[in-house]
Amino acid sequence: MYDITKLFSRLRDKIQFTDDCWLWAASTFSNGYGQFKYENKNWKAHRLVYTLLVGPIPEDLMLLHRCDVRTCVNPAHLWVGTHQDNMDDCAAKGRRAGEANPNSKLSARQVQEIRDLCNCGLFQRQEIAELYGISGVMVRYIRIGANWKDHHGTS
Repeated sequence: MYDITKLFSRLRDKIQFTDDCWLWAASTFSNGYGQFKYENKNWKAHRLVYTLLVGPIPEDLMLLHRCDVRTCVNPAHLWVGTHQDNMDDCAAKGRRAGEANPNSKLSARQVQEIRDLCNCGLFQRQEIAELYGISGVMVRYIRIGANWKDHHGTS
């Protein structure tokens, strides 16, 4: 197992505490979540902090952010829920996928181009990502239909 006091001390050194959020100020994954290497495993920082301070996260559930700040590791801002809970929370907060989202970097045409490139197999995910100025993870999400549903709700 692990020495919780020693481990949390290491984690605490990488957190910028604000009046509200506890911001991860160290390495992040390409999707913006904090990362921390512990026992030869790369952990999402918010999951590790939550596990240490609150308890285990059931394997079939997700850890969701009330504050919507990916670098936040404050356990008071985190809650355990299903994928559907996450989608409902997203909709309730007006964060939509696709071109209707004002934060979207891509048009529907570009998304279809990315899918076509993925399907033809001539390009690696990272090459496509660089071509469109997005992450390789985002290319994967577009390819599998986790982002950018069309008007029929399918990818």
